[in-house]
Amino acid sequence: MLKLTIGLKAWAFALGIGYILVDKVYLGSGLTMTRKRRDAIEASIPKADKPRHPLLKRKPVAWVTYTCLALLAGFVVTAWVLFFLGLAS
Repeated sequence: MLKLTIGLKAWAFALGIGYILVDKVYLGSGLTMTRKRRDAIEASIPKADKPRHPLLKRKPVAWVTYTCLALLAGFVVTAWVLFFLGLAS
């Protein structure tokens, strides 16, 4: 049980680093900036550059969203099952 917990925590750490890198490289740091700063940057972008600016050009991809939600739900259900199995033994 301890090895599984350590493995899940290592995976969560790797995902966190991955999210930070995706935010910096592909999203123009849009996930980590404050709303006030984001509004200021959006206001300063010239109208011609708005479609190409990394802060504004991202589009949600439905299958990625649903896949990530399914994985999250699977992780939560697995954690609860393992928790209750650990209590039962």
